Amino acid sequence: MRSFFIVSLLAAVSLSQAEEMPDLPILDISSQRDRHTIIAAGTEEVYQGHPTTTMLADGKTIFCVWCINHGGAAGPMARSDDGGATWSRIDELMPPGYKTHLNCPSIYRMTDSSGKERLWVFSAAKDTRKGPGMPSIMSEDEGKTWKEMPPLGFPCVMTFSSIVKLKDGSYLGLYHKGPGGADKAPLEVLQTITADGGFTWSEPKVVASVEGKNPCEPFVFRSPDGNELCCLMRENTHKERSLMMFSQDEGKTWSTPVNTPWGLTGDRHAGVFTKDGRMVVAFRDQAKGSPTKGHFVAWVGTYDDIKNSKPGQYRVKLLNSYAKNVGDCGYPGMELLPDGTIVATTYVKYEPDANKHSVVSVRFNLDATDALLPSSLPLIFSEDFEKGFDRWEVLDKESWTHRVVDGNAVFGINQRESAYKPPFRSPFHIALIKDVSVADFVLTFRVRSTKDTGNHRDCCIIFNHQDAANFYYAHLGAKPDPNSGQIMIVKNAPRTPITQNTKNVPWTDDWHQVKVVRDTTKGSIEVYFDDMTTPQLSANDKTFGKGRIGIGSFDDMDDFDDVRLYGK
Repeated sequence: MRSFFIVSLLAAVSLSQAEEMPDLPILDISSQRDRHTIIAAGTEEVYQGHPTTTMLADGKTIFCVWCINHGGAAGPMARSDDGGATWSRIDELMPPGYKTHLNCPSIYRMTDSSGKERLWVFSAAKDTRKGPGMPSIMSEDEGKTWKEMPPLGFPCVMTFSSIVKLKDGSYLGLYHKGPGGADKAPLEVLQTITADGGFTWSEPKVVASVEGKNPCEPFVFRSPDGNELCCLMRENTHKERSLMMFSQDEGKTWSTPVNTPWGLTGDRHAGVFTKDGRMVVAFRDQAKGSPTKGHFVAWVGTYDDIKNSKPGQYRVKLLNSYAKNVGDCGYPGMELLPDGTIVATTYVKYEPDANKHSVVSVRFNLDATDALLPSSLPLIFSEDFEKGFDRWEVLDKESWTHRVVDGNAVFGINQRESAYKPPFRSPFHIALIKDVSVADFVLTFRVRSTKDTGNHRDCCIIFNHQDAANFYYAHLGAKPDPNSGQIMIVKNAPRTPITQNTKNVPWTDDWHQVKVVRDTTKGSIEVYFDDMTTPQLSANDKTFGKGRIGIGSFDDMDDFDDVRLYGK
């Protein structure tokens, strides 16, 4: 697989300087296709564009709507009953008139004062782009049936880019338009409020108009303490950064729009707050000096970072755009599942072929992306296996295979038996990094077990390897016992555990993230599996210092990918 890349932390550059540059780390998971779900595939004839999503209160049912062609006609809708893992088209449930609704349909879930919940899908215009503004369809039974509703009559470039619930139970919607509703400068952001759950809306009023700039595609959300509204906006001249403004009186007044931090510069923001209080905002990258400009990215940080114009924690490239106009992507839907999984959905030219844009979702969580952050140690080795495995010393080449799975190169163990016979009882499948020895290190990689062998289903990490008879290894066995699920030492004798772990390793058939942290001065060893905050295994031992690093298994079958080693 094409490896994660990390753009080193660079010094912040003020807007007064000629060239803007990244001021936070940039990670990349865009090539991890096991995270991708294609909701609607583009073809040579069909362009799938501009999706939005909403999730029901059950935390697993997600609806996705989009249009055909760039800013074209509505009509498609899909439903997922398993948190976005799989999708079913439900176009046949749509009212006939829905196909006459044009440009970027947006779906929302709203509840009226009596507690009745409805789903609404608003679009920009009916019949023609100059037709009646903001037509909609509505469902009162969680998407089982739908009916067409009268247009609101608000001229716009596109319908509500975001809607937020106010403290009194009403909803505030934000959208943008140019003169007469046209998509031309000067653009302004307007707001309107519904007190009856979406049926009627107040007279729109302009809340953002900036001389020499074109604010649009507003994303409004509430601060974690509940006392403030924040609105992030695309700035359509793209001369500087995106814009943001704040309201401390439920939208009655707004602050003067100002530039966002560099990392939030982009188009069509949408975001979620995670359980640890951080915020993840996805968008089309438009930041000057960005190595991912035009692609689908997410910013990770805190509300305080936004409010006080701090850089944030990091950015993540979610999907690569293969469009000739690379920036033709990135209108997202963002949903947070109860287990912390984020489902980020957008439209993108998914392959470098003749097919047009597809609607694709990316599933990830912050534990996985946090694990990719650079260590304070220097990066000394990175392997994605796209060019083979020449940099590895494999102790039994016949039991390992370099192959492509779902478009990504992996390196893995193809059989349980091995011709390698260690001098003492220890792992039979070992691949060591050539020409690299470290004492202190952080090692990260992804692994997928390809055969369920029961209690001892495992992968192994070899480290501080002196020779075939002297090294440590971490055995990530499914069920712990003295020979499984422990950190082991091999010292001119059969392996011996130096831990007394009792926690099961939660193997599945999916990819898992592993991290090993070694400090030889302290003697500490920490091994993480998926959860990058709490070690699965930990020990303290100073027997071996500087040595080689390897991956493998005692006698099981695994695929490996995206190996990164920081060390000295």
